[in-house]
Amino acid sequence: MLLSAKNLEIKVDFILKEITSIKALGIERLNCPAPLFKASILNKNGDRHVFDAYDTTFINKNDNVATYSYSVNKNGFSFENLSITVTLDSNLDDTEWFISVNNVSDDYVLEWVMFPYLVLPALKKNENFDNGGEILYPFNEGAIIDDLDFRQKSSFKHKEIVYPSEGNYPVFPNMVFAQFISYHFNDAGLYFGAHDVDRGVKGIDFVPDGNGVGIILQHFTGNNFGDSFTLPYPVIISKVSSNWESAGEKYRNFFENNLPNGVKKIDNNDKIPTWYKDLPLVVSYPIRGKFDYDVMTPNSFYPYTNAIDTINDIKAKTNAKILTLLMHWEGTAPWAPPYVWPPYGDLDNFNKFRRLLKDNGDLLGVYCSGFGYTLKSNLCEEYNMEETYYKDNLSNGMCASEKGEIKSVICQIQRISYDVCPASNVGREILDSAYKPLFDANLDYVQILDQNHGGGQYLCYSKKHNHPPVPGVWMTKNMQNMLSSWNDLANNTLFGCESAAAEPFIGNLLFSDNRFELNWMIGRPVSLYSYIYHEYVKNFMGNQVCNPFHSYEDTFNYRLAYSFIAGDCMTIVLSPDGSILPNWGHREGKTVDKDKTLAFIKTLTDFYNNEGKKYLYNAKRIPAKKIDCDTVCFDAWAFSEKPSNPKVLTAAYTADNNNVQFICNPFDSETVCKVDGVTYRLKPLSIIMINI
Repeated sequence: MLLSAKNLEIKVDFILKEITSIKALGIERLNCPAPLFKASILNKNGDRHVFDAYDTTFINKNDNVATYSYSVNKNGFSFENLSITVTLDSNLDDTEWFISVNNVSDDYVLEWVMFPYLVLPALKKNENFDNGGEILYPFNEGAIIDDLDFRQKSSFKHKEIVYPSEGNYPVFPNMVFAQFISYHFNDAGLYFGAHDVDRGVKGIDFVPDGNGVGIILQHFTGNNFGDSFTLPYPVIISKVSSNWESAGEKYRNFFENNLPNGVKKIDNNDKIPTWYKDLPLVVSYPIRGKFDYDVMTPNSFYPYTNAIDTINDIKAKTNAKILTLLMHWEGTAPWAPPYVWPPYGDLDNFNKFRRLLKDNGDLLGVYCSGFGYTLKSNLCEEYNMEETYYKDNLSNGMCASEKGEIKSVICQIQRISYDVCPASNVGREILDSAYKPLFDANLDYVQILDQNHGGGQYLCYSKKHNHPPVPGVWMTKNMQNMLSSWNDLANNTLFGCESAAAEPFIGNLLFSDNRFELNWMIGRPVSLYSYIYHEYVKNFMGNQVCNPFHSYEDTFNYRLAYSFIAGDCMTIVLSPDGSILPNWGHREGKTVDKDKTLAFIKTLTDFYNNEGKKYLYNAKRIPAKKIDCDTVCFDAWAFSEKPSNPKVLTAAYTADNNNVQFICNPFDSETVCKVDGVTYRLKPLSIIMINI
């Protein structure tokens, strides 16, 4: 069958059960054929059986519809005539792909379908035939990847999505924040999008496959045993332009025409506090210890009011409203959820600290640690909930495997814990009761879902909970419902998560820890999140944990500039002696040039208030004009070679029919660049706005 859309032709051989050609602009883009689909089925013992299109029997085809049958009798699986139907369609701009699976026995549950599956050429730095491209990946704020070998050596390599959850799984809605991936050649791009208005759980990734790159769109069904499955949304394959923004615009159009529940533009959202528009500077520090795994004795910032002079000094030097964001503040033990309240030590002093901040026009927030249930802290011996856990049968509220096992791999250095399932009655009760006192504390911000990247919940296959036995859309809906109820209880307190909020949770998590720096570990960060969602939500730079750059080169102002031009709030992390660390968890002893950094923050803050707010607050992103400038290479522990970065950072916006582009020089020496042949000379540590 031949599918045609604008500048795109796709040939599918139903009998061979594979895509045989993809031509964009008349040029072949497919690397090699691959099975049209893959699927996973579980039996009641929790065993998994995976098969693909090549394992099936072709039954018939009728125009754009083909039917296949699959039978098996081995390894504890015995069924006949499972029926798979593939339906293809196209219009002027898009090709549309649907699949259904029927005749599932009551002894089995369909876990996921991977569809369509196809293999594109190796990436630029891995190919041999001069036809490789780049992947645009909506992972942890957005990245361009041109070296798959490099990505596979990182902490964020492709991983099979299996229980127990890991924080860096390539799951939507989680660290993957949007439902698409795209591949960009020098002359064109291919867009692969799951246009699912309900935002169900998916694996979205790319993987080495032979001498090419396999594109993964893995649809978790949320089925019960014996259920049939019909993909309730189209998978879209389209031709886009070679620039990454074209794929962002393609997906943004779907998003804006199908907004998740509770998502509104910033100007129309009555849940947005007035301080949201003020570009607060996030100032984060621990009140116990210095690092995650440190001895948890109070430091110089305890009692809480000890930090007031330091915060006021930063405020005076930057002209910024301050959002103080506390770490290691929990009265139980750091990173030991869910029981965090009351705060450590002197509650009266904590409340006095909050009042002093508010009297000065500033804000107070706290980090929490998500959906772990901590049996025992590895940091504070006095915290031990093992007796309560076993006495009250709290295991009934924990995420379980296909075989009913309960375990966790999330933050086990800090704690011995299991993952709470918020879709279970017991799990929901645990979380509600633990966090209710926090909601009453009159805080400005709570990072309620640190470690739940993107705001998603962990995988749960329990057959004892009141949810289906495999992941699916029920997880998204449950989180939306629970977070909405928490929003109502917390009133004026904003919530956030680690990484930027995944798309279905934007309305609930309006200010999050956007750690774009992690994407240098897999490629090059691009502000795709801001490009799609900037009119609806803003975030902050995050605590920069796992920053890949060595501290003997000061990259902090470069990272500040990256966040600022993307419309996010800047962040600094303080050592207990008041110095600025290159990132949270930094142990090398080298700190940031505090005076230079605070002066740069003041320059950016003043620019925001005087010129940039109209665009950087909530305007629409547009493609930036290409900038010709020098490059800079930073050394890093994560790289085999120094990556080259442009010496200036840039982003473009439109508002009130005005198109502007920001150009920022984060270095303490003058630099020169060109846009459309016009030369711009930027002073040290400066930013300009040009009309485009």
